[in-house]
Amino acid sequence: MNWHTLSIELIRKEKGGMYMTVERLLEKYRKASNPEEKERLKKEILNHPDYYDFIEKKICLATKDERERAALRAIFWQESRWNIFAVGDNGNSFGMGQIYKPVHENWVDFKRLTLPDVGYQVQVTLQLIRDLYKQLSQKIHDPYEVWFWVFYRYNGSGQHALWYARRILGIMIEKPWGRYLKKKEGDK
Repeated sequence: MNWHTLSIELIRKEKGGMYMTVERLLEKYRKASNPEEKERLKKEILNHPDYYDFIEKKICLATKDERERAALRAIFWQESRWNIFAVGDNGNSFGMGQIYKPVHENWVDFKRLTLPDVGYQVQVTLQLIRDLYKQLSQKIHDPYEVWFWVFYRYNGSGQHALWYARRILGIMIEKPWGRYLKKKEGDK
């Protein structure tokens, strides 16, 4: 019996024979009104043995382009370690991609982003990087250089954005999320 099968069996025993998928847990989380229940469900979701594969599936459903998939994985890792509940920047950035509300509130549905709607979190981040790529590729013709500046602009500007762009490129090479996935990247 492998680790994944064993963990599912343990969860089944703990839950009285019922195995809850990440999707079902998210539905329960969205319906819960009790803060303690929401917090318990949040921990259960983030520690679920299929959590990272669930996120990977959402990434693969959003785009067929492997460069975009790699960019999403790396951004999500750097911004939140793939945490769909992440809140940062003094309560102004939300989700795996840490979408900054003061800049994007005119086109992003932040209520939906923070439900959390995982597919929507992926789509918003994907739209941001696609828009940046489209703008920058009109001026820069080397695709690798375009991606560097996409990551720079995703984070803003200045010295920290330079560090950020380099860091994202490094993460794309390292692929630290790989140790959490049960399937090979891109598998459905």
